[in-house]
Amino acid sequence: MLPVASALLVFSLVSPANAADVGDWTGLHVGGNIGYGWGDYSDSVLQASDVDGSLAGAQIGYDWQLGQNHNIVLGVEADFNWSDMQDTLKSRYPQYDLFAIGGNGALVSINDTSIDLDWLSTVRLRAGVLPRPDWLIYATGGFAFGNVKYANFGSSRGAGWTLGTGTEWKFAPQWSAKAEYLYFDLGNTGIDFDGHILRVGVNYHF
Repeated sequence: MLPVASALLVFSLVSPANAADVGDWTGLHVGGNIGYGWGDYSDSVLQASDVDGSLAGAQIGYDWQLGQNHNIVLGVEADFNWSDMQDTLKSRYPQYDLFAIGGNGALVSINDTSIDLDWLSTVRLRAGVLPRPDWLIYATGGFAFGNVKYANFGSSRGAGWTLGTGTEWKFAPQWSAKAEYLYFDLGNTGIDFDGHILRVGVNYHF
């Protein structure tokens, strides 16, 4: 939460002299982001693990500027991030390759394997207020999807939910910079993976 709080302070100190010239927030936006994530992973085969690493990706969304004072923003946003969140961990017990020649199964050693959150995607609603015409503070939440790769035996996908907060500064009529925190939980569909993301990004507004 510290980077988001720091971003709030920085945005609040930026001169509001041209804040009224940035235009309306209503419309489509696309952009890119980069950040850092950390979390906890476990399943019925592998021991619990702490994972962390970098993320980078893109987002697309649409906002509506509403309210009697024109200071409320509602929107929807979807993003896709390639992830390097990973860790090395041990198996709870040996696994067997049922497709080995002979059909009796061959022991596959995964006593020292790795997991990697290959990608993470979210589809979220967001709602916020405008302390100034160029400065948005918002809460966001929705669905989260991810794919976990295992070094020795394939991958597994999970689906769950996400919740977070962020701030966005429109420094030009068609450009904005954002800082965002998200908590995500990919559920218990074969895997148990939850984590946190801190990221910054830039949006172009049409």
